Amino acid sequence: MATLAPEVVAYEDDRALCGGDDGLDVARAIVRRLPHILDNGPASSAWFELDDSHLLDREKPVFGAMVREETGGACVLAEAYDDPFGLPRFAKVLLTREGEE
Repeated sequence: MATLAPEVVAYEDDRALCGGDDGLDVARAIVRRLPHILDNGPASSAWFELDDSHLLDREKPVFGAMVREETGGACVLAEAYDDPFGLPRFAKVLLTREGEE
């Protein structure tokens, strides 16, 4: 929290900013439930707003690896979208069911 910009700390709820060692604790808890929450239809997706550091490496984003690991391959990071400043901020996760038997 000490490294965050003052305007971020003043605006955002502490629970949204304190995400554990890698900043993904809240997202990880949601991702673990996705295979049970999402149906298998064509529009079966979940959207996340993340710190750009979790999506910066477009070839191997930290968030994408976490999604695959936490769901056993049942969900994947489908796309990342930039915010108005050109930073990757939004992530679309799709249900694939590949990790299920």
